[in-house]
Amino acid sequence: MSAFNKLEYELYALLALDQSFPQFVQPPIVKEESPDWLDTENEIGIEVSRAESTQIGYAKNLANQYLGKQRDCIPNKRIERFNGMLYFDNDDCLYAVSDTKGLFDADRHICFALNSAEGKLNKLNSSHFCSGKDNCLFLYLTFSLLEGDGELFLSQYNELIKKYEKCYNHIFLMGHEEICHIDIRKQETSLVSFDESCIEGLDKAVHALGKLSAWEKGTAFFPEYKKLFKK
Repeated sequence: MSAFNKLEYELYALLALDQSFPQFVQPPIVKEESPDWLDTENEIGIEVSRAESTQIGYAKNLANQYLGKQRDCIPNKRIERFNGMLYFDNDDCLYAVSDTKGLFDADRHICFALNSAEGKLNKLNSSHFCSGKDNCLFLYLTFSLLEGDGELFLSQYNELIKKYEKCYNHIFLMGHEEICHIDIRKQETSLVSFDESCIEGLDKAVHALGKLSAWEKGTAFFPEYKKLFKK
């Protein structure tokens, strides 16, 4: 996956779901705010979020701005604020960024996902959020999905939702090249993997879609999407 802005992450979520679990992305779906996408006809709402810490977000920002550039192109303040590791090659060009200086727990990406889910549960249960029959939460992970991640998330999410009146009954965990659907009602998980050509196609489609429309509230997704195939 490429680096995206907020809108592109929201668009990518629909494209990825259309390729993997298309029953959740039907023609009536339009751009909204709470949730990010809404299909009132089928009562499906999709909220999109990145499950990462501030430190990881800062590391990604550094990488997006300065990978391949000389060390002296990076402001000293940016380096001093960063608590991870910057790696430079023999020509003093930045070639890698790590958000940590040491080891980290293998399930920290699931912890971040649960933290993000809790914040989104608060939003779902607020008065301004339009909830429906199928409330979906699409979470971008900081790491590829490992075996058992879906089950681990499900077990802890079951505990988390006990204190809420409403919950997201469909969770989608997006790794680097795979997406896990967690059906809360059925207590089931299913995984779909994307090959390299599919990921490249999704990346290109997202960047093109972002330029096709201002994507204001109420903009229908599929009419814009179909324009890509008319070019």
